[in-house]
Order: sequence, then C-alpha cells, then structure tokens
Amino acid sequence: MGHKIASGRRGRRDLGHPYREGVRNDRHDEPLSSEELELFLQYLHRFARHDLDLFALLEVGDPASPCYVTLTREPVSGTERAAYRCP
Repeated sequence: MGHKIASGRRGRRDLGHPYREGVRNDRHDEPLSSEELELFLQYLHRFARHDLDLFALLEVGDPASPCYVTLTREPVSGTERAAYRCP
C-alpha cells in the first residue's frame, strides 16, 4: 500500500500520486529533531499558502498503522476555530 496525497484542486497540478516511493529518508523510526520540526512547520505553512485550494487528504506513517490527515480551509464541522493550535 503506497502512501498517497489526494487534493481538491482547481486547475493546478495533481497531488494524487503515490507518496511513499518518493520519500527518501531512512530515519522513519526516529522522532523529528527541533530543527526538523521547524522545517516541517515552515513547509506546511508554505503548502497551505501556495498549494492548498480546497482540501488535501494524506495517508502517511507506518503502512501497518497509517495516519490519515485532512487539510482543509474550514474547521472540522462542530469544532471551534480556537481549538486549533497555530504553530
């Protein structure tokens, strides 16, 4: 099972491609360092500003126990905006 990114895009490049094959980091069993976490958040902010139109659905992590991530422009229904952490 490859990891995938699906997106609700309006006329932009498609992100619905296999993800796992493109990941070239042998350190999946280690937590992120402070520097790596900072870079991750910077990339996430950049992705949200420039690549996310409607939504992105991601399946990441261990294939035996994947993590499902949903990125949207609106809070999850029934969740107050104040509940979200803004790194």
